[in-house]
Amino acid sequence: MLLKIGLLGTGRMGSQIRKVIADSTSCELVSVWSQSGEGDESHLLSRNLHSVVDRADVVVDFTLPAATSAVVRAAVSKNKPLLCGVSGLNTAQREELARAAEHIPLLYDRNMSIGVAVLSEMLRIASRSALADFRCEISETHHVRKIDAPSGTALALGEIIAEGRGQPFADVMRIGNDDSNAPNRPDTINMLSIREGDVPGEHTVTFASDSETLTLTHSVTNRRVFATGAVLAACWLAKQPAGQYRMADVLSE
Repeated sequence: MLLKIGLLGTGRMGSQIRKVIADSTSCELVSVWSQSGEGDESHLLSRNLHSVVDRADVVVDFTLPAATSAVVRAAVSKNKPLLCGVSGLNTAQREELARAAEHIPLLYDRNMSIGVAVLSEMLRIASRSALADFRCEISETHHVRKIDAPSGTALALGEIIAEGRGQPFADVMRIGNDDSNAPNRPDTINMLSIREGDVPGEHTVTFASDSETLTLTHSVTNRRVFATGAVLAACWLAKQPAGQYRMADVLSE
């Protein structure tokens, strides 16, 4: 029996996810939620969030932060696994996801690509090694329409490095590249954001000392990468018990 996916969001990621599901032999799209009611075809489209969630075996959310609380409440009330790929969530919203994970399987990650999941694990190792004393810089480039900066992925990578170094990320993060605002010292993580063209996403992490440099870069050429990872993760999540997961957990099995 095919896994039934309920998709929340009809934007660029939603469109890519639908294409991936259409090519899949293990899952099917049974419902799509659009707050505005706008979308291309229709028997799948609904403005009723609870109806969309109820029809699905697992819910995939790529809407906006303003809808997150309503989505979480609907998933918990219907006891449905929830994959959340919404970027720009604040601390209170992430805490709300953590509380929901006490009742349902919930996967939250700010980047659903397999490559970034591997990069994240590499950074966990690097930040606990001798590289902890190296200067660190995270540079990210995205298309001109991306509003949040630094990107959610860049922030997640920075959090991993800070955790490995035993530092509070908020205390060591610096945004910009001028000497007064973001001194590139071993006790800081310098964040640079570039917005140009139609770049789907590129992230580079550089560790540097006075005598050597290590650079790790991940880039994508199209957004299907994120959609493929999201669908893979959704199929995996549907089989898990209640708890909070990330892409690294999907790849560990």
